Amino acid sequence: MNITELKNKLIADISAVNDKELLLQLKSLMEKKTTPTVIIQASLSEILELKVKGTDPIFVQLDHHNAEVKTWKQLFITVTSWILDDNNIGLLKEPIPDHYGKTKYAINNEPFHANGKPFSNQVKQGQLFLEGHRSTEEQLKTLQYIFKYFNLNSSSLKISFLGSPNPNQPLTGSI
Repeated sequence: MNITELKNKLIADISAVNDKELLLQLKSLMEKKTTPTVIIQASLSEILELKVKGTDPIFVQLDHHNAEVKTWKQLFITVTSWILDDNNIGLLKEPIPDHYGKTKYAINNEPFHANGKPFSNQVKQGQLFLEGHRSTEEQLKTLQYIFKYFNLNSSSLKISFLGSPNPNQPLTGSI
């Protein structure tokens, strides 16, 4: 079978697939520039040293908790929820700011920031609201801030993500 026949057979086989989610995943993969990826595991304390922009988390583990995750926002919400649950946090005496620590909140009793603006991407967790609107780097920095706020060791959070080995940047996480 030559390459043209193989291509035509592959197209015919894919066209016969009835799984819309699978087809969307294939489309997404084809649209991305394909670079070799590996599973990289790093702790929260070391992850910002790695270039994670454009990568996808796949798994997160904290103490007895673990979960599959697909986005950095989902990772932030999942881990923050674990921390709030483990510390039996109902309502807050005062809002927990994001990593900037000024006018924006990461967690509040109401879905509003200090300046009165509503959370852009609120997620309700029990009686609290989490702000989910941040870039990947901001999600991770705010998560580090939350760990400090609750006096938790950020090395205890293990994050696995799909990344591309970069010869210009040594990986400190394990592969």
